[in-house]
Amino acid sequence: MTLVRSQVKPKPKAPTKCELSAVRAALGAGANEEVAGLLAGHNGRWLRLCKAYYPRLAGEVAEWKQLADGLVKMKMWENATLRNNVIAQIFWLKNRAGWADRKIVSGSIRHDHYPRAVQESASREIDEIARKELAAAGHDNLPDLPVIEAELVE
Repeated sequence: MTLVRSQVKPKPKAPTKCELSAVRAALGAGANEEVAGLLAGHNGRWLRLCKAYYPRLAGEVAEWKQLADGLVKMKMWENATLRNNVIAQIFWLKNRAGWADRKIVSGSIRHDHYPRAVQESASREIDEIARKELAAAGHDNLPDLPVIEAELVE
């Protein structure tokens, strides 16, 4: 396969110190590479092309991004620990410790990998809890609650 001249990307000129400082400032402020290239006075693909032709620049860009991420991580840690910010603590636990919100499902849940006796026992326990809560709310004369069949979709 031969490449037509219009398909070959021309090698961009090496970035000047002014352009590099603009890119460094943009990446340090959390901008993506496209925005950093625009702030340096070029189009959105300019920085990606420069990184392809100048491997040292690719390493520096990665380092600048890591510095910005490190600052955010440090501030998040300070908010979660020193300032007792509950939202920061939850965010930290979900993203760093793998916590996840769990959905509470009432009714009978059938799992193929559980024996039938365990499934029926869990269903009866859930129904009994529901009856007790409804009775506590003033709903004493209730018929037997129907079993709700539900399957988890993965």
